[in-house]
Amino acid sequence: MGSGDLNLLKSWNPKLMKNRKKVWETEQDLVNEQQKLNTRLKEIEKERELNELLHASNKDQPDALKTDLTLKKSGLEWMYQDAKLNDEKEDYLLGKKKLDSSILKQPAAATEKATERAAAAAAAPKNSHRKGSTLHRDDPMSNNTGEPTMQ
Repeated sequence: MGSGDLNLLKSWNPKLMKNRKKVWETEQDLVNEQQKLNTRLKEIEKERELNELLHASNKDQPDALKTDLTLKKSGLEWMYQDAKLNDEKEDYLLGKKKLDSSILKQPAAATEKATERAAAAAAAPKNSHRKGSTLHRDDPMSNNTGEPTMQ
């Protein structure tokens, strides 16, 4: 009479293809995660060995550890790339240093942009006055003076 397998109708049946697919996908995710973890551990180990070698070679020179060579080897050179230029600008702004010819030559493009912005800002107040008056007129809270009124 009823020779059909009723377990095939259950959503939790492990023989169903959709359940097998879910299991396979989770297994593949775990394998990929483990591979990423292994590669990251190898990178960390290489960095650690490199740092140990650098420290061993520069024991008598502690200032030499911060050279560009060590930063490039550790992969951190991008963080300190423009720090020298920023330090010079900061020293000038703080009054510690006079203007240098190298600083005067570099921001030529920046001064052009600044003049364009200044020209745009000079034209803006004419329109902004009109905008301010319309905003003031349209604002319902601008009618409130803060004084209580008798009703």
